[in-house]
Amino acid sequence: MKCRRSEHCRSAPVLMCSPYSFVIFILILQFPNLLSGGIRQRSRIRDVPVIWHRCPKDFVYLGHSCYLFSQEIATWNDAHFQCMKNNASLVTPASRWENHILRQYLLRPEFAPLSRWIDAFYNWNEKMWMWSSSGHLIYNPDFGETQRHWDAWTCGVMSSDDRFHWLGKSCFLQFHYICESLPSLA
Repeated sequence: MKCRRSEHCRSAPVLMCSPYSFVIFILILQFPNLLSGGIRQRSRIRDVPVIWHRCPKDFVYLGHSCYLFSQEIATWNDAHFQCMKNNASLVTPASRWENHILRQYLLRPEFAPLSRWIDAFYNWNEKMWMWSSSGHLIYNPDFGETQRHWDAWTCGVMSSDDRFHWLGKSCFLQFHYICESLPSLA
């Protein structure tokens, strides 16, 4: 379809005067944001399914898990059982990313700086930190210096004194704690 010098071509947009005008016209009708670049963003949004995560009552969704930041203090062992009562476990921030998310959340100005138990304990025979829930060794440079306590039971705490880096403390001290649970799909 060649454009002739007629009233139609003079008043029509430039696209209408090309051999591909019909195809382009149809594309513009079907996808009005094509020329502005918006179609790429819109199609990504349409192609990604929306998944809603539901956390248990009083838990907060951060990253890929639900977390309960306790209001009460407990020994490490009692904190472990309090988490179990909530169908959760003491938090196991095994990746740097998860540790970073938790630290950033705890450093927010609206929160009181409270040290919190995590799932870690120190195995003095192996001279290594371990996760109590799995028994796996922890290779984390985030732990500060570990000193032997009188009771030889040393557990991991995200210390408010050290911007929530991990420290070893006597398991019989009382701190707040963090429970972790997987979210359910809504």
